[in-house]
Amino acid sequence: MPSFKGEQISLFSLDLKAQFTSKNLKYPLKNLRLKTLFSGSLNEATDSFFSLSSEPKSVVLVYQKFL
Repeated sequence: MPSFKGEQISLFSLDLKAQFTSKNLKYPLKNLRLKTLFSGSLNEATDSFFSLSSEPKSVVLVYQKFL
């Protein structure tokens, strides 16, 4: 996803079975289940893009704070 270095990123999912993996986030996710609302919040982009995948495929709400 397009981003910029230092942009605040928060991820929210209601699927407790999905395991998320990310690239280019300050606090990388590696097969992490977002069990609580704050599990994927207050992260930060480290580049001009970041990626997110899940197993199994799932819906995730991505919040990006634009300055």
